Formats: sequence, C-alpha cells, structure tokens
Amino acid sequence: RRWVDALRLLRRMQAVALPPDVITFSNLISVLDRCGEYDRARALFFEMTDHDVEPDKMTYSSVISACGKSGRWQEALRILFCDSDRKGLPQWPDVVAFSAAVSACERSSKWQLSAAVFERMLSSRLRPNVVTFGAVVSACERGRQWRAALETLREMHEASIPPDGVTCNAAISACGKALRWSGSLELLRGMPKLRLRPDEVARSAVMLACARASQLDSVLDVFRGSIGGDDAVRFGRGG
Repeated sequence: RRWVDALRLLRRMQAVALPPDVITFSNLISVLDRCGEYDRARALFFEMTDHDVEPDKMTYSSVISACGKSGRWQEALRILFCDSDRKGLPQWPDVVAFSAAVSACERSSKWQLSAAVFERMLSSRLRPNVVTFGAVVSACERGRQWRAALETLREMHEASIPPDGVTCNAAISACGKALRWSGSLELLRGMPKLRLRPDEVARSAVMLACARASQLDSVLDVFRGSIGGDDAVRFGRGG
C-alpha cells in the first residue's frame, strides 16, 4: 500500500500550507497508476490543475495511462491532443504519451483508433518502440484484423525493432481467430529466431487454428514441440 503513505504525505504537506509542486504530484500520480489506483490518479490530476500546478510530460503520460487502464479512452485522447497541447510543452506529445494512448484505445477494443493514433505518431516523426508496436498488434488482435497485425510486424522488422513475446502472441492469436492457420504456424516457427520461446498461450492458439482447419499433423507437431520447441531460449528476449 505504498500509494497510501504517499497520499498521506501529500495531505500533510497541504495541511501545513506547504504547496506540493509538479514533481510531487507527478510522482504520486505515477505511483497510483502503477498500483492500479486509476480513479485516484485521475482525481489527483484534476486536483493538481485546480490548484494551478502545471502538469509536465510525466504527469500527462501517467494520467493517460490511468485513463486507458480504467476504460476511459476518450478522456485519454482528449488529454493527449487537447488539454496538454494548450500548455505548449516542448516536443509533445512524446513516445511515452503516444504509446499510452495507443494502449488506451487497445484496451477498449478500439483498434481503428489505435491505428489512427499510431499513424499520428509516425506523422510527428517520432520513432515507435516495442511497447507502441505491441499495443498496435494487440489492438489488431482484439479487432480480428490479422492482416493489419502482420503488417505491423513487418513495420517492426523494417524499423529494426524485434518483437517481444507478448507482441508475437497477439499476432498469432489474430491469425488464429481468423482461421489463418498457416500464418499462425509460420509465426510460431519464427519465434526461436527472435530468441523467443513460445508459451502455452501461443501454442494453444496455433493448435486451435490448425485443428479448425483439420491440419491434425500440424497440431501434433506443435503439441510435441517439433515447432518452436525446446531448443529455443527462455521466453522473452535472450541475453
């Protein structure tokens, strides 16, 4: 309950007429977001602005993340593109904020909005990171857009950004849901080359897609570990 102590400290500062600054507010909002106290993070953000304390990039990124995790994607986009824009922050929005906004849309199954925010990011000449790409692929998976998921993986390759396990799982699931068994199988085969080891989520998605297409030999190969098997390193980026 680390956030409880931090919030108590903030109230004590206010009680002795010691006004908290942007660093205090930003750090506490970030803690609340990481601890899953999304509504408290949002409330503190609005309290901050009511007290005429100007948010910084960290504040905005944290509250956008909190909005997304609590299903308030509209609020996340408003803060990203409207509220913060009026403050004239340099080099804003940045990669962290854009990634949080893409994730906010993805969590609410708004894959088209995730793609639109991502395109806006690219037009701002910002370089996406693995978190941004992963959120876009996950949004495509939720929206059953397997082609868009594979296209995003291709863009990652062109940008020399290796996908992580979560991103690969999302792409495999996108293909599986669309009954594109060969695509999901090919992605599974390629994971060891990326120094990734498929987990049960990935294997199950591929086996289900193959089973639905009556590709029983492929189901057995995946089950036995013949594809993406034990010669791969531990799941996650290798050393």
